[in-house]
Amino acid sequence: INAEYMGDGVYFLHLAQSREYTYEHFAVFFPGYPAVVRVLTETLFRPLTPLLPLPTLLPICAVFISTASFTLAAGVFYRLSLHVLGCPHWALRSALLFCITPANIFMSAAYSESLFTCLAFFGMLWWVQRRTHWACLSFLLAATVRSNGSMFAGFFLFDAIHALLNKTPRHIHTACLALLHALLIGAPSLLHQRRIHTLYCPGAQWCSRPAWGLYSYLQGRYWGVGWFAYYAPRQLPNFLIALPTIALLASSIQTHICKAGWGFAMAGLDQPHPYT
Repeated sequence: INAEYMGDGVYFLHLAQSREYTYEHFAVFFPGYPAVVRVLTETLFRPLTPLLPLPTLLPICAVFISTASFTLAAGVFYRLSLHVLGCPHWALRSALLFCITPANIFMSAAYSESLFTCLAFFGMLWWVQRRTHWACLSFLLAATVRSNGSMFAGFFLFDAIHALLNKTPRHIHTACLALLHALLIGAPSLLHQRRIHTLYCPGAQWCSRPAWGLYSYLQGRYWGVGWFAYYAPRQLPNFLIALPTIALLASSIQTHICKAGWGFAMAGLDQPHPYT
């Protein structure tokens, strides 16, 4: 396995091997996935170290983690769909569609997507089962793998707002606990950015910027990522490829809005909790 042909995988493998953010643009890659690769390389794959050098063993371990996580994620997604939809037929279809997504090329490479997705699905499953402590732990771990993991705090913000609006039993306790869970899920992103800020400052030209905005700045500077930055004329072929999916999503959203009415605007906050 040649890491040179893995795209972003080369950055993850460098972090797994060196354990350091050698260059500032590496900071956009969160440490969770490289840490798992390194730990499993030194434990589960340790018997292979006399046969294979570390630069060869690391990508093998990374692909193993990604493939295993993707397989496990499909099973968890089936259970999640079964819980939400209540129909084994549609749950199986959902899991199969997840498996054949065009993006699954990244699920078997040295990328963080598989591990992140697996942790995300576990968190969602435990959240709908109201095993909130386990859901928080899973979402927190996902937030160490990818930056958008902090968005899972929204599940617990929903719980907090719902408890306060509906004045459920012990609503103050429920809301405070949910807010604590949300803060824990958001912590990895803030701590990672603070670590990078401490590592490179003073000295870097962006040191005057607040640490909490460092990730967005580096994404824009080195990777061209930003609000609506992808929406450019040169991306038109990609939008045409995605057009069938966009049309299906638009139709589904329209149908849901028509059926839900005012409930769509309230996001279910004015109704009994869907998973209690």
